[in-house]
Amino acid sequence: MLPSATFRREPAARHRPSALGLLEGCCAMTDSRTDRPSQPSAAPALSGVRAGAFALYKVLIALFAVGVLVQIYLAGLGIFDSSVAATDGASTELDPHRTLGTILTQPGATLLLVLALVARPNRRIVQGTVALVVLGQIQTLLADFGDGMPVLGGLHTLLAFAYLGLVADLARNALDRRSR
Repeated sequence: MLPSATFRREPAARHRPSALGLLEGCCAMTDSRTDRPSQPSAAPALSGVRAGAFALYKVLIALFAVGVLVQIYLAGLGIFDSSVAATDGASTELDPHRTLGTILTQPGATLLLVLALVARPNRRIVQGTVALVVLGQIQTLLADFGDGMPVLGGLHTLLAFAYLGLVADLARNALDRRSR
């Protein structure tokens, strides 16, 4: 006869709060014989092309996170370093920021999305990567229209921090051993 399992309220895990899984760990299955939580069924391990795509995703999302930090630094450098002004009168202080932003949001985020769709490690990573592409496009539009409308330029700055938070969350989830 198979051991029976009963539902028992367990305290939420303190080691890793989850923004999307607020109820994570509150109702866990327990083995009635030992009164210990039973092991959750693990997701099947990725293999073949999916495993390779996810391995590449992990490397690129970590580099992407560093790139977003460099992007914020370049914005500050462009704003506060007036010695970078062009000799022909054109403003080039923010050119490195614009160039890196274009690389990150256009081919970078799109490549991450393709890898996430191929690997399909979990729903959170796929949905988060879709959001990364969408937010990147919104960032580009806000930057383009921000020159004529300072309110949109201010939103570009605020959205940059939300973008950084999303990238950090994706990197943490991808590099977490449990997401395999």
